[in-house]
Amino acid sequence: MDGRIFALLSQISETLDQEWDVGRMAKTVDLSQPRLHRLFKESVGNTPIAWLRDKRLEEAKNLLETTFRQINQIAREVGFTDHSHFTRDFASKYGASPREYRRLVWERRQKGKSEKGEKGKRGKVKKGKSEKG
Repeated sequence: MDGRIFALLSQISETLDQEWDVGRMAKTVDLSQPRLHRLFKESVGNTPIAWLRDKRLEEAKNLLETTFRQINQIAREVGFTDHSHFTRDFASKYGASPREYRRLVWERRQKGKSEKGEKGKRGKVKKGKSEKG
């Protein structure tokens, strides 16, 4: 991977909440926009803007799974200024709105906890019965 692209990816990843467009990206690494686009596509396999959108959505997904922050706060933290745009892009990538996704993750965790608890209870009951019998 071209070192300039690597440096750009690192800088963008650390500042997702900021406005990034191809012009700013190119200027950051002292490349023309067409050259940046070509190098980026060769290095990453995606266009700069598509990569940025995917990176923001991945970070939002992580925050939805690991925090209780409000969804509009998460959207802002990862660089979406338009909540409806964020919801549409998130649903397109993950098949559920951010709210639905968070609910599904929470339900799976609760189901996993109750299944572990039931297995543990059943195991103890069976062990207790076999010891007595």
